[in-house]
Amino acid sequence: MFVYIFAQYGISPGVHPYAALPFGDRAYNLGVRLSLVMNPLGSLLAVFVIVRSLKGLGLLTLIATLLEAYEVYLACASPDPPLKGTVIGEIIVVRILVKDTPCIATNYIFLHA
Repeated sequence: MFVYIFAQYGISPGVHPYAALPFGDRAYNLGVRLSLVMNPLGSLLAVFVIVRSLKGLGLLTLIATLLEAYEVYLACASPDPPLKGTVIGEIIVVRILVKDTPCIATNYIFLHA
């Protein structure tokens, strides 16, 4: 439980600016605003889609871990991350910031249901 809370409320908000700002203001604003919208949607999704299998939980955990790891990598390479200055780089960083939040929220709810 500590790992999910720490990932969602500790790591993600701390590295969002460092991961997204090198790609521009548009990527930063979209990433932060959409991830704030996706957190309640991810929790709502967990109410209607119930995954009780160990494979499903493992897959969600793997996806959330990989997305969070790539977000931390982008934050560490912050002044000059890969694909900086390209449209595809902006798209990737926004998708990483947006998809990371519901995976963590859904996984947390599944583990405590």
